[in-house]
Amino acid sequence: MDLIPGRCYTIKNLRMIKKANAKHIHGRLGGDEQLITQIDDMMDDDVKTLLKRKDQWKREMERDRCSSTPVVPHTEVPSNDVLDSAAVVASEPAQQSNTILIKDVLASDTCPNTFRIVGRVTDYFPFDLYDFVFLWCTNCETEVPSNCRQCLKCDDLATSNVKCLYRFFLNIKDDSGANVQVAVCNEECPLLKGLPPVDLRDNKDALKMFTERLRPVIGNLDDAHKSWLDKTNIIDVVTPKLEFTIDSFEIEDGNARSYSLIDHRTS
Repeated sequence: MDLIPGRCYTIKNLRMIKKANAKHIHGRLGGDEQLITQIDDMMDDDVKTLLKRKDQWKREMERDRCSSTPVVPHTEVPSNDVLDSAAVVASEPAQQSNTILIKDVLASDTCPNTFRIVGRVTDYFPFDLYDFVFLWCTNCETEVPSNCRQCLKCDDLATSNVKCLYRFFLNIKDDSGANVQVAVCNEECPLLKGLPPVDLRDNKDALKMFTERLRPVIGNLDDAHKSWLDKTNIIDVVTPKLEFTIDSFEIEDGNARSYSLIDHRTS
């Protein structure tokens, strides 16, 4: 049957296949019966849930695109990348001692390097906190899809090679309006130190503990995300102004740059 974009369908007997050299997962239908059926009731609870997940996926894809955008240096700054507050133009927001503006972080031509900035977390990615932990296969060193418990690439049922790791991104904005996306994956970072990486989807107590650890940094962002999904009673984001210590490092072929969180404290 011809599938119409924008319509919803139920699919039965779908077998997921992951080939060793393929980048994507393929599906195969089995049996002679009608396996694909169009859903006419768009008010069905399952359809509503599906559409919410689609909206969430679109948001996450956009955040993923933003977080992976290469940072291209465009001006020079002193080699130590620390600007005295007196050197900042009067029209620029005042900065604390030994901190610099995000625009100067992005403009720095020294990498790797360490910077101290002052700003607020305005968003995070992935969209849901329980996705801040991902699954990693230590055997083939590839990421395991969140809806699986075994590595599809290894093509076996062993779970002993699959471990949980923390990885998420914070969008930090300073008073000048500049933004920087910062990765959080260092186990020694205060947000993660001492927290055992476990599957947060299956452990509500761990998710609660993790959320409380993040609260002084993300404010009410988790509640704001929920309101964005519901599209009713949208709440304003309220997060504290903090001082962040971040590292820069090169990725891929050396032409792209990323940043990771090292520490944070009250500004």
